[in-house]
Amino acid sequence: MAEVPAESPLRAAFIGISHDHAWGKAEAIRRSPHMDLVGAFEPDAAEWERQRARAPFSDVRHLAARDVMEDPTIEVVFIETRPHDNPRWAREALAHDKHVHIDYGACAFAQRRARRAQPRGQSGPARADRLPVPLGNL
Repeated sequence: MAEVPAESPLRAAFIGISHDHAWGKAEAIRRSPHMDLVGAFEPDAAEWERQRARAPFSDVRHLAARDVMEDPTIEVVFIETRPHDNPRWAREALAHDKHVHIDYGACAFAQRRARRAQPRGQSGPARADRLPVPLGNL
C-alpha cells in the first residue's frame, strides 16, 4: 500500500488578540499538528504591546490587516477584536475567501444590529438570519 503524504498544516492568523478567548485559541493552534499560526494583526497598538509580552503571542509576528487578508497562504482567520468590530472583520475575511472563526457573542451583536437596521416585516438577503458568519468554539 502506498504511503499517503501528510497534508500541510492550515496556515492561520488572528485579527485582534485582545478578546479573552484569543489566548486559549492561540495555544490550541500552536499545539495542533494541523495548524500553523503565522501572525496576528491587533488594531490597538498599545494592546499589541501588552499582549505580545506574554505567551502565547510573545513570538507571533505582527502583521498588517492587509497582509492577513491578501496572503493567499493564510487560510483561516480567527477574529478576536472588540465584539462590535468582529462582524466587520469577519465579513472582510470572508470577502477574501478565508475561513473565519468568530465567537457567538460577536455574531449575536451583528444579528441584533442587522435586525434594527431592517425595516419591519421585510425579508431579503440583508436579514440577520442570512448573514454569512460561521460560528463555533475551539
